[in-house]
Amino acid sequence: MNLRNILIAATAMSAIAGGAFAQASATATAPSDAAIVAPLSIAAVASTRLSFGTIVKPSSGTSLIRVSAGGVRSLENGNATLLTGGTTPQAASFNVAGEGAKTFSITAANFNLISGANILSVTPVLDGTTGTISGLAGATGTAAVAVGGDLVLAAGTVNGAYAGVLSVTVAYN
Repeated sequence: MNLRNILIAATAMSAIAGGAFAQASATATAPSDAAIVAPLSIAAVASTRLSFGTIVKPSSGTSLIRVSAGGVRSLENGNATLLTGGTTPQAASFNVAGEGAKTFSITAANFNLISGANILSVTPVLDGTTGTISGLAGATGTAAVAVGGDLVLAAGTVNGAYAGVLSVTVAYN
């Protein structure tokens, strides 16, 4: 009887094992989705530009002139003189459009102001590094971004009218 029980158990085991090996393929499923949002765009407000106004260069050393993202010009250090006549200091303003209620990052690269062969470096000053598009998800909204800058002016800076281009980038978070 022992041999009989062993044979029955062996037959049962081979049937189970044979069933496991008989399956040649298997299939499973997983959910899939996509969220489509409005494209993000940015445009400079035509009536604005980053302007440091008219400045008398320092008599010695260097001076740091700042225009805040709020458009306020200040002498951070040094002995340059900020004149009130001439070009009005202001921050550059940009309109951002995109998917409502989405957040985005803001970056601005350093750039140069140029007058002939003479170059002044500008470091952009942001009010923050993120923003939020107005409105509700599923609808297009807008946001405003302003960018100021820091300008280091040396006593040896050549007099002239300097100009350059500020580039601002926004990207969805």
